[in-house]
Amino acid sequence: MRLTAYLLMFLTVAVAKTQPMRVLSGVWVSGAATCDIDASPDCNRVILNVSRNGNSLKVIEITSVEAGKSITEHQYVFKGALRQGIGTAKTEGRSTVLQYLDQLEQWSISADGSELIVNRWLGVSPKGPQRVLFFRRSNNWVE
Repeated sequence: MRLTAYLLMFLTVAVAKTQPMRVLSGVWVSGAATCDIDASPDCNRVILNVSRNGNSLKVIEITSVEAGKSITEHQYVFKGALRQGIGTAKTEGRSTVLQYLDQLEQWSISADGSELIVNRWLGVSPKGPQRVLFFRRSNNWVE
């Protein structure tokens, strides 16, 4: 009986450790070596500080370029009534689609949860110009 309990506990821990971490919340960092924005020289470093509270998603994007630093903040809602200045978020399979004004993004997290791929279209159609950003999860929190 005791052996069965230990075996069950071991299997539970092993399965828990192998479950993918597909949580958007946290800090995601992209560097110049992993940034492909149509061969744009502007992309040096991008940091996403993502937090989710219920049906709301808050994204703070910090972009460092040669000319300085740019900080933008967007709010998204998964469900509920839309308000001015709030974008929409929808989970589609393993991806999350974000739309804010005239920008459409598709976020996908790798199976192990360590990488985030952001497909960003200029405009609300996925047929427009596209930028692809590759991020790694960071253990540091950006205030």
